[in-house]
Amino acid sequence: MLLFGFSAPRAHNKHCLCCSTLALLTCLLPPVQASSESSTPPTSAVGKSLLQVKTSGQFGVDPVSAETSSPFLQVLDDPNAILTAKFYVYDDLDWMSMRCAGFSVAELLGDNVYEGGNGVEDDFFFMKSALRHPLRTLNPNEAVLFVVPALLNTLGNFMPVQALAGKCVNRTGNCNCCVRSTERQLCNEDLLTHTERLLEQSSWFQRGQGRDHVIVCSAPSCFYWREPLQGVKFVHGFRNLQMCNSISFEENSLRLQRCRIASTYVGTACPPQAKNFTSVMVASMKGRRGGAEARKDVCTWLNNDPSVAACGEGPQCPALALAKFGFHVRGDTWGSKRLIDTILSRTVPIFTHNEQYAVLPPYVPWEDISVFVDISDKARFDSSYKEILPYYEEKRMAVESNAHLVDWETLSPFEHYMGLFQQCAASLP
Repeated sequence: MLLFGFSAPRAHNKHCLCCSTLALLTCLLPPVQASSESSTPPTSAVGKSLLQVKTSGQFGVDPVSAETSSPFLQVLDDPNAILTAKFYVYDDLDWMSMRCAGFSVAELLGDNVYEGGNGVEDDFFFMKSALRHPLRTLNPNEAVLFVVPALLNTLGNFMPVQALAGKCVNRTGNCNCCVRSTERQLCNEDLLTHTERLLEQSSWFQRGQGRDHVIVCSAPSCFYWREPLQGVKFVHGFRNLQMCNSISFEENSLRLQRCRIASTYVGTACPPQAKNFTSVMVASMKGRRGGAEARKDVCTWLNNDPSVAACGEGPQCPALALAKFGFHVRGDTWGSKRLIDTILSRTVPIFTHNEQYAVLPPYVPWEDISVFVDISDKARFDSSYKEILPYYEEKRMAVESNAHLVDWETLSPFEHYMGLFQQCAASLP
């Protein structure tokens, strides 16, 4: 994900008011040293045991080290399991009626996956799935899992940032995200405080201290749970929220003895096109953590190749859908919305760093639906790029079969995440 220098939203997307917020929030993070690990293809069966791939602990993401990967893998006995138990959604507030900067969340995020977003709208789409899923129960005594419907990613896009002198950073200058309760209108931090107190008073939360509760907090602002920045208060300090299992930003770990499972990002498909080109990479060439240089290298090495649909900045569609393979090169972090855009456009993703696998959720067979190209130098790039080409048809079929797993317009992502949290609830102390 490119956290610095977000591309501007498309002109027709008039409601994309907060696309640049997380960019500025996360630029406040201290710089991190680039990894010295070589970009060699992973040797583990990623689709079966993704979490055996180790990260280097960069960008604020806890490393899946020997200390954490073993218990996490024990908790997740079957990464492919889907939800089978009933769940309850707290209904004290109508979070889906929330308005930010004067717009409803439906207007901001759309009834379908919208173009121009930053990929962390999964709080909204997770809730949409929860509210319409057949295993939802209105009787909390029947529930095995409990969904806390706080739209934390959306709040993280809008709330004022104290490190910026209390200013908000969306384009309207309106920092408020508000939901009306039975008594009054709650905005911003009051919504967090309300949810914290709700959990404090909930007998269902207290009986297991949150081990069967689920939230979505996968925006980069949720970094502050781990390494809070001076003067920035988002969710850090709200103990009960932290004691819920969560879909998290590029993290697979057992932190605070709760499951943190990496988000997929919310992607956008390009309309189908004939695959007349071999490869493509549409990405920002800006950044401050090494990703920009890696992307520039790839475009330099592909220079003047007529089989390349596009390489560099520019419109993602239709280029992404025109190519057989799409490069997934790190930006400021290992992950990127572009990976999901690629899969939804039925283009085979090209991974370029080992660490990219470890910041993805374990229920998707990533190795099966991707190829790997070594971009550590031009010679290795040329050699490995040629080696992937004969595997296109096999990988294309795998992408076609598994794209629904990352398509938030279906129930599949919700059912798989909840299947993982169901295992967590049964196994955590």
